[in-house]
Amino acid sequence: MSVLKNVKVIILIAFLIFGVIVLASKGLKYGLDFSGGTQFILTLEESVKDTSTMDKVKTTIAQRLDWTGLKDVKVNSWDERFVGVQVAASDPKELAQIEELLQKQGRFECLFENTVLFTGDDVVSVSKDAEKGFGIHKAEEGYQWSVPFTLNAKAARNFSEGIFHKCVSLPDGTASCPSTFFFIDRPLDALVLIPKDLYDEESASATSNVKLDDLLKNSQAPYIIVDTLDANTIKLISDKITQTNKIKLIYPSTFDIKPVKDANLQISLVAVSKRENFPWTWSAIGLKTIIGLREDITNKNSPTTESANFKIFMNLAIEGGSQQIEEAQQEVNELSAILSSGSLPVGIENISKETVSPIFGQNILSKILIVGLIALAVIAMIIFFRYKDYRVALPIFFTGFAEIFLILCFAALIGWQLDLAAIAGILAAVGTGVDDQIIITDELARKKEEAAQEERSLLSRVKRAFFIIWISAATLAVTMLPIVFIFGGVPKLVGFAITTLAGVAIGVLITRPAYAVILKSFLTNK
Repeated sequence: MSVLKNVKVIILIAFLIFGVIVLASKGLKYGLDFSGGTQFILTLEESVKDTSTMDKVKTTIAQRLDWTGLKDVKVNSWDERFVGVQVAASDPKELAQIEELLQKQGRFECLFENTVLFTGDDVVSVSKDAEKGFGIHKAEEGYQWSVPFTLNAKAARNFSEGIFHKCVSLPDGTASCPSTFFFIDRPLDALVLIPKDLYDEESASATSNVKLDDLLKNSQAPYIIVDTLDANTIKLISDKITQTNKIKLIYPSTFDIKPVKDANLQISLVAVSKRENFPWTWSAIGLKTIIGLREDITNKNSPTTESANFKIFMNLAIEGGSQQIEEAQQEVNELSAILSSGSLPVGIENISKETVSPIFGQNILSKILIVGLIALAVIAMIIFFRYKDYRVALPIFFTGFAEIFLILCFAALIGWQLDLAAIAGILAAVGTGVDDQIIITDELARKKEEAAQEERSLLSRVKRAFFIIWISAATLAVTMLPIVFIFGGVPKLVGFAITTLAGVAIGVLITRPAYAVILKSFLTNK
């Protein structure tokens, strides 16, 4: 039993024990094929006759909901105005978050002094590196979150020049700096209706140091404050609509809008709910956060924008705060998804949802597992007949089973939703593992006279086998990594690549070294 004292075997056993804990605590998640889910039916604001535009709509939605490809998301379209989005989710809270994300067209804008400095189209990349500030941090009150991103060169210069020398030095040595406003889906075609009591309440609120009138002014959205919806108020709204040429009326979801409906005004009514811990006005105008400028970012020490000291800031971050960590996580997820995927070319008019039944059901998974084990057993039998030794066949069967188990543990750990494509990725990884094990077996089980002739020890033969295995793994990595970093807009390709790489990594780092040790021990004691 000295083989059990080998470090490589101990590592394998430790990972198997850890895998049991992970599976017991987290469990496996399944895709639409096996567990069903929910279909959202999106009605676009206008018909999309151009195929490339509709493809962009579908790709953006897919990437927004699942940029890694580790979730089972299916997007299709029909009749030029309808988009179906199927997700493997049924939890009401999760569905509410998905619906909120789908409702957004995703037009990201940074405004300063009523001027748009840059938009989401100018964002080159979103950093998800915690060392660069991405993520959630505990604060004195609640949680602070941050989403770093990088602008293209033109937008970075436009931003740096737009805020140049905007901080004013005060006599006490401090500085007075204005704020930048970050919007998502700022209403360009809507009139905002604000009840008088809500306006008074939010004007007195200390949510930010910026006055409500300044917020509304920076949003550039026309608004009207009403006390009661009597005949005079209805006429005032009608005149405002005619004056501004707006086609939508945004109002609080708790406000009784029936008099406006009865007036049959030629305008779409859009009810907006209040976000928890944020003023309703923020939701109405699409305001995401307000960030005050600092003297260093306004190039205080540079005399002109053409000076050698003038700095162009390409790396920025959107920051905010939330009372609960769940709220902060939702903000981070939503912002990073929208900035990464970009905005939809058309807006979403309406969303409905319905339950989707599984195509196969979870019982087929047990059948797939049984078939996989049978395949491993058949491979082990073939190996037995080839080498005439059960001590060669059994380790192959055990190692193949261990690889499948560890890949499933990896899936549970990262929340990977298993669908047919995922099963294909697992089989591809395990198939590569069997090939590598045969290489190791063939090297170690050579006839003694061949070994003597070549004057190679067992150790040198193991090294030769692993040289071949590492070259094979490196070739696969070179093939798969570009898919992860270049084809980010095709989630299924990214998911297949990630899972294949994970399977190969588990094999070459954990299971195959242990297999070589076990087999070498058996052959040495033969």
